[in-house]
Amino acid sequence: MNDIDAQEALAREYNPALAGPLVGEKRSSLAIAEEYAKADPIYVAKTAALPQKYSHYRPILGDGNCGWRAAGYAYFETLLRLRDRDQLEGEIARMISLNNLLTTVGGFDSWMFEAMVEETTDLLKCITDLVETSPREAENLLLERFNNKEISNAIVYHFRLLASSCLKGNPPLYQGFIPDVGIDEYLKNGILIPDQEIDHLGMTLLIDVLLKPIGFAVEILYLDRSPGSQANTYLFQTEDANGIPTNPNGPMIYLLYRPSHYDILYKDHGNAIQAVKEATRDTNIQVNRATNFSQPQPVQAATDWQESPVVFQTSTFKNSHYNTAHYNNPNFQPEEWTPESEDPPVRKQSS
Repeated sequence: MNDIDAQEALAREYNPALAGPLVGEKRSSLAIAEEYAKADPIYVAKTAALPQKYSHYRPILGDGNCGWRAAGYAYFETLLRLRDRDQLEGEIARMISLNNLLTTVGGFDSWMFEAMVEETTDLLKCITDLVETSPREAENLLLERFNNKEISNAIVYHFRLLASSCLKGNPPLYQGFIPDVGIDEYLKNGILIPDQEIDHLGMTLLIDVLLKPIGFAVEILYLDRSPGSQANTYLFQTEDANGIPTNPNGPMIYLLYRPSHYDILYKDHGNAIQAVKEATRDTNIQVNRATNFSQPQPVQAATDWQESPVVFQTSTFKNSHYNTAHYNNPNFQPEEWTPESEDPPVRKQSS
């Protein structure tokens, strides 16, 4: 084995111990650099650069749900941060209305998901009651609920069902992600399996059905072996027909995707001394395999699903690291690519 092979193997096999809460406390992003100190030099450089842009991160336990749980927690946390009681009440109503999507489009019986939806709406109601008078108590409650395995997993599976129904509601929009697999087969062997990590399509669906309808954008920092000392970032936001963001100043959620794991990122640059102290704390994160993601497209309301002519079958897509076929190869390392002759699906990339 040559040096490069050894470095790649070390990066792939880096699996911290499975320990700690489902959702951890915020800590300095300097701690991530320490985790990768002996890994592939490219990962070392990119993780070392993290604190320049993202001051903190929140570790999510890798129990097979880390991507779903990270996006879900960030959804509630962002609503809490906005402290808008009217918006929270609107979210309660929206979550209840989406039961229609689950039954009429997703094909799920109400008895299957009622208890899960209740956990989601109950948490929203509790946050609503506390957001104006006791926001710190609301923050503690959110963390407590997401670290209660029964409650947390119920909310996560509710979001799995929403993502599944989103896919069933507009197959042409997403078929390019799974060109060789039928929708029912994909759902049966992927999204609907408990404790199976989110893949690129799952993350796209979750963003489309949960976050984009309320104007939340998502920036995912993607660590791969592409050249450079800075990791690539991909922006997911609602756009009009001309590709113009419809809510350019809306709330932003930051997620970190590194080989096999998702965590939440923050740009809370404040007390630098405290950040250094936090970096010395122990970090234990179990990472299970999660695949990459691709550019989402707008999703219509549950009562008005429309087909889309979007096709993800250009040669650029087939040869890029977005192509799911590559992920069947355990030795595949995504690389940065630049379209030359064809336009790929629209993607926003920021530095």
